[in-house]
Amino acid sequence: MKDDLDEAIEDAIRTCGGDPRVAVGALILGQRQLLEQMAGAVSAGYVRRH
Repeated sequence: MKDDLDEAIEDAIRTCGGDPRVAVGALILGQRQLLEQMAGAVSAGYVRRH
């Protein structure tokens, strides 16, 4: 697993022109998009209300 993670990290940085800051930003944006998509797919019956 560690080798896969290291390779994925290197690929992400390489894809972003070698800039780790840009790579982190791209990953955060991707994660936000996934979370928004998942939030839309969750039934309101399963959401805890305060």
